[in-house]
Amino acid sequence: MAKRYEKVMFGLPCIFRHDYETPEVAVKINEYRARSVKEFTEFLTNVPGSDKFETFLDVGAGDKVDMELFKELNPEYRKVRGIDIYLDEEDYDSELVKMDWYEMGTSVLGRQNAVYINHSLEHAANIYALMEQTSKLQDKGDALFIAVPEGNSEFGYAITSSTTHFSVVTKGYLETTLQRFGYNVVVEEREFRKGAPELFAFAIKQYDGFGEN
Repeated sequence: MAKRYEKVMFGLPCIFRHDYETPEVAVKINEYRARSVKEFTEFLTNVPGSDKFETFLDVGAGDKVDMELFKELNPEYRKVRGIDIYLDEEDYDSELVKMDWYEMGTSVLGRQNAVYINHSLEHAANIYALMEQTSKLQDKGDALFIAVPEGNSEFGYAITSSTTHFSVVTKGYLETTLQRFGYNVVVEEREFRKGAPELFAFAIKQYDGFGEN
């Protein structure tokens, strides 16, 4: 089953296709998403000063499943929000905003203690600029989680499973990019499902990195 989107990219009208998995695989994916949210929550509890965290942003939030899971595990967070460009009008509300990554900014979203980017980074046309925007939303001590297909595998090649994939991300590239924007980061190699390796990045903002004003 597929869903089509029309969008202008680099001045040209384009049609994108996003493929959905079988119901059986969808169950496994939901289990995976729950595990990802739980691991980020456990990471957050170990961040110094995390008791002062109030805001959470899901970049590429889609159907809000991860947002709802996070709220269940972290009721003390004052504001949980998500952004996604691939939304129909009936899909978004006060918590889930139709917004592309380049529209992110503190004037729109405010400061974000915890940013969660789960299998959305590969959909960005410019990862470097996305991470610059993300860094500007966060202060020293704030936390970031990223899960992304491993770029040296078939799973990580752009346009393999969806025409909304634009970027290929390797471990070294992810580490270096986050470090440039002021993050202390640990990247772990995982398996999304059999034959589909991915990268899990857990990071803490340490300073305003290269590219910040």
